[in-house]
Amino acid sequence: MEKVTRQEERNQIAREIHDSVGHRLTALTMQLEAARLQAKDSESQKTFAQLKTLAQDSLADTRSAVKTFKTEDTAGIQAVIQLIRKLESESQLRVAITMKTGVLGIVLSNKQSVTLYRSIQEALTNMMRHSLSRQAAIEFQIIAQRDLRFQVTHPLKEKVTITEGFGLTNMRERLSEIGGRLTVSQSGEELHLIGQFPLEVKNDD
Repeated sequence: MEKVTRQEERNQIAREIHDSVGHRLTALTMQLEAARLQAKDSESQKTFAQLKTLAQDSLADTRSAVKTFKTEDTAGIQAVIQLIRKLESESQLRVAITMKTGVLGIVLSNKQSVTLYRSIQEALTNMMRHSLSRQAAIEFQIIAQRDLRFQVTHPLKEKVTITEGFGLTNMRERLSEIGGRLTVSQSGEELHLIGQFPLEVKNDD
Protein backbone atom coordinates (compact mmCIF):
# COMPACT_ATOMS: atom_id res chain seq x y z
CA MET A 1 0.00 0.00 0.00
CA GLU A 2 2.82 2.41 0.88
CA LYS A 3 4.51 1.74 -2.48
CA VAL A 4 1.22 2.43 -4.31
CA THR A 5 0.79 5.69 -2.41
CA ARG A 6 4.33 6.79 -3.29
CA GLN A 7 3.70 5.97 -6.94
CA GLU A 8 0.54 8.09 -6.87
CA GLU A 9 2.50 10.96 -5.33
CA ARG A 10 5.23 10.72 -7.98
CA ASN A 11 2.60 10.68 -10.72
CA GLN A 12 0.94 13.78 -9.27
CA ILE A 13 4.22 15.71 -9.10
CA ALA A 14 5.10 14.57 -12.62
CA ARG A 15 1.76 15.89 -13.88
CA GLU A 16 2.42 19.22 -12.14
CA ILE A 17 5.78 19.59 -13.87
CA HIS A 18 4.45 18.44 -17.23
CA ASP A 19 1.44 20.74 -17.11
CA SER A 20 3.42 23.84 -16.14
CA VAL A 21 6.95 23.66 -17.54
CA GLY A 22 6.11 21.31 -20.40
CA HIS A 23 3.21 23.35 -21.72
CA ARG A 24 5.10 26.63 -21.42
CA LEU A 25 8.10 25.27 -23.30
CA THR A 26 5.82 23.93 -26.02
CA ALA A 27 4.18 27.35 -26.37
CA LEU A 28 7.59 29.03 -26.39
CA THR A 29 8.79 26.71 -29.17
CA MET A 30 5.78 27.58 -31.30
CA GLN A 31 6.22 31.31 -30.72
CA LEU A 32 9.90 31.17 -31.62
CA GLU A 33 9.11 29.35 -34.85
CA ALA A 34 6.53 32.00 -35.72
CA ALA A 35 9.06 34.73 -34.96
CA ARG A 36 11.67 33.00 -37.11
CA LEU A 37 9.29 32.87 -40.07
CA GLN A 38 8.47 36.57 -39.67
CA ALA A 39 12.09 37.70 -39.27
CA LYS A 40 13.29 39.99 -42.05
CA ASP A 41 17.01 39.20 -42.05
CA SER A 42 19.04 36.00 -41.95
CA GLU A 43 20.81 36.87 -38.70
CA SER A 44 17.51 37.21 -36.84
CA GLN A 45 16.26 33.98 -38.40
CA LYS A 46 19.40 32.20 -37.22
CA THR A 47 19.00 33.56 -33.68
CA PHE A 48 15.36 32.49 -33.45
CA ALA A 49 16.28 29.06 -34.82
CA GLN A 50 18.95 28.64 -32.13
CA LEU A 51 16.52 29.72 -29.40
CA LYS A 52 13.92 27.30 -30.72
CA THR A 53 16.46 24.46 -30.60
CA LEU A 54 17.34 25.38 -27.01
CA ALA A 55 13.65 25.37 -26.04
CA GLN A 56 13.14 22.01 -27.74
CA ASP A 57 16.14 20.54 -25.91
CA SER A 58 14.80 21.84 -22.60
CA LEU A 59 11.40 20.34 -23.37
CA ALA A 60 13.00 16.98 -24.14
CA ASP A 61 14.95 17.13 -20.86
CA THR A 62 11.78 17.99 -18.95
CA ARG A 63 9.87 15.08 -20.49
CA SER A 64 12.76 12.76 -19.69
CA ALA A 65 12.80 13.95 -16.08
CA VAL A 66 9.04 13.46 -15.78
CA LYS A 67 9.28 9.94 -17.21
CA THR A 68 12.12 9.02 -14.85
CA PHE A 69 10.34 10.53 -11.89
CA LYS A 70 7.17 8.54 -12.61
CA THR A 71 8.98 5.21 -12.91
CA GLU A 72 11.82 5.32 -10.38
CA ASP A 73 11.17 4.29 -6.79
CA THR A 74 12.19 7.60 -5.30
CA ALA A 75 10.19 9.36 -2.62
CA GLY A 76 10.17 12.53 -0.58
CA ILE A 77 13.18 14.80 -0.40
CA GLN A 78 15.28 12.71 -2.81
CA ALA A 79 12.68 13.12 -5.54
CA VAL A 80 12.63 16.88 -5.02
CA ILE A 81 16.43 16.97 -5.24
CA GLN A 82 16.26 15.15 -8.58
CA LEU A 83 13.99 17.83 -9.94
CA ILE A 84 16.19 20.62 -8.57
CA ARG A 85 19.15 19.10 -10.42
CA LYS A 86 17.16 19.01 -13.65
CA LEU A 87 16.13 22.65 -13.20
CA GLU A 88 19.76 23.48 -12.47
CA SER A 89 21.04 21.93 -15.70
CA GLU A 90 18.27 23.35 -17.87
CA SER A 91 18.73 26.89 -16.56
CA GLN A 92 22.55 26.83 -16.43
CA LEU A 93 22.53 27.31 -12.67
CA ARG A 94 25.02 26.06 -10.11
CA VAL A 95 23.23 25.03 -6.94
CA ALA A 96 25.07 23.82 -3.83
CA ILE A 97 22.75 21.57 -1.80
CA THR A 98 23.43 20.90 1.88
CA MET A 99 21.57 18.20 3.81
CA LYS A 100 21.62 18.32 7.58
CA THR A 101 21.36 15.16 9.67
CA GLY A 102 18.19 13.15 9.11
CA VAL A 103 16.86 15.05 6.09
CA LEU A 104 17.42 12.31 3.53
CA GLY A 105 15.35 9.89 5.59
CA ILE A 106 12.16 11.92 5.75
CA VAL A 107 9.06 11.02 3.76
CA LEU A 108 6.94 13.84 2.37
CA SER A 109 3.30 13.73 1.38
CA ASN A 110 2.27 14.49 -2.17
CA LYS A 111 1.22 18.05 -1.29
CA GLN A 112 4.39 18.68 0.73
CA SER A 113 6.57 17.46 -2.15
CA VAL A 114 4.82 19.67 -4.69
CA THR A 115 4.93 22.68 -2.36
CA LEU A 116 8.62 22.19 -1.62
CA TYR A 117 9.58 21.87 -5.28
CA ARG A 118 7.42 24.80 -6.38
CA SER A 119 8.83 26.98 -3.61
CA ILE A 120 12.43 26.24 -4.55
CA GLN A 121 11.61 26.68 -8.23
CA GLU A 122 10.23 30.15 -7.50
CA ALA A 123 13.23 30.99 -5.29
CA LEU A 124 15.64 30.08 -8.10
CA THR A 125 13.56 32.02 -10.63
CA ASN A 126 13.73 35.02 -8.30
CA MET A 127 17.50 34.52 -8.10
CA MET A 128 17.88 34.68 -11.88
CA ARG A 129 16.16 38.07 -11.86
CA HIS A 130 18.23 39.66 -9.08
CA SER A 131 21.48 37.74 -8.64
CA LEU A 132 25.05 38.70 -9.48
CA SER A 133 25.72 35.17 -10.66
CA ARG A 134 24.08 31.88 -11.56
CA GLN A 135 25.05 30.38 -8.23
CA ALA A 136 22.87 29.62 -5.24
CA ALA A 137 22.97 27.57 -2.06
CA ILE A 138 20.08 25.49 -0.70
CA GLU A 139 20.16 24.04 2.80
CA PHE A 140 17.67 21.53 4.20
CA GLN A 141 17.36 21.01 7.95
CA ILE A 142 15.00 19.31 10.39
CA ILE A 143 13.97 21.66 13.20
CA ALA A 144 13.03 20.26 16.64
CA GLN A 145 12.38 16.86 15.03
CA ARG A 146 9.07 18.10 13.64
CA ASP A 147 9.61 20.76 10.93
CA LEU A 148 11.48 20.79 7.63
CA ARG A 149 13.31 24.05 7.00
CA PHE A 150 14.85 25.01 3.67
CA GLN A 151 16.91 28.10 2.94
CA VAL A 152 17.81 29.42 -0.51
CA THR A 153 20.66 31.97 -0.50
CA HIS A 154 22.10 33.89 -3.41
CA PRO A 155 24.11 37.10 -4.01
CA LEU A 156 22.37 40.31 -5.08
CA LYS A 157 23.35 42.79 -7.76
CA GLU A 158 22.78 45.52 -5.19
CA LYS A 159 20.78 46.15 -2.03
CA VAL A 160 17.13 46.03 -2.98
CA THR A 161 13.81 46.78 -1.37
CA ILE A 162 12.00 43.49 -1.02
CA THR A 163 8.54 43.62 -2.57
CA GLU A 164 6.34 40.57 -2.92
CA GLY A 165 5.17 39.95 -6.44
CA PHE A 166 2.92 37.11 -7.57
CA GLY A 167 5.68 34.51 -7.30
CA LEU A 168 6.60 35.12 -3.66
CA THR A 169 2.95 35.58 -2.69
CA ASN A 170 2.08 32.26 -4.30
CA MET A 171 5.04 30.65 -2.55
CA ARG A 172 3.86 32.00 0.82
CA GLU A 173 0.29 30.79 0.19
CA ARG A 174 1.44 27.30 -0.80
CA LEU A 175 3.47 26.98 2.39
CA SER A 176 0.60 28.34 4.47
CA GLU A 177 -1.69 25.63 3.08
CA ILE A 178 0.52 22.94 4.65
CA GLY A 179 0.93 24.84 7.92
CA GLY A 180 4.20 26.49 6.96
CA ARG A 181 5.63 29.97 6.58
CA LEU A 182 8.03 31.98 4.43
CA THR A 183 10.64 34.52 5.50
CA VAL A 184 12.55 36.77 3.09
CA SER A 185 15.54 38.76 4.33
CA GLN A 186 18.84 40.37 3.32
CA SER A 187 22.24 40.23 4.98
CA GLY A 188 25.08 42.12 3.37
CA GLU A 189 24.95 41.36 -0.34
CA GLU A 190 22.89 38.18 -0.04
CA LEU A 191 19.19 37.43 -0.21
CA HIS A 192 17.73 34.63 1.93
CA LEU A 193 14.43 32.89 1.29
CA ILE A 194 13.55 30.59 4.18
CA GLY A 195 10.61 28.22 4.18
CA GLN A 196 9.51 25.96 7.02
CA PHE A 197 6.62 23.54 7.43
CA PRO A 198 5.61 20.72 9.80
CA LEU A 199 6.39 17.18 8.68
CA GLU A 200 3.25 15.81 10.32
CA VAL A 201 0.55 15.42 7.68
CA LYS A 202 -2.96 16.62 8.44
CA ASN A 203 -5.85 14.24 7.79
CA ASP A 204 -7.16 16.33 4.90
CA ASP A 205 -3.82 16.23 2.95
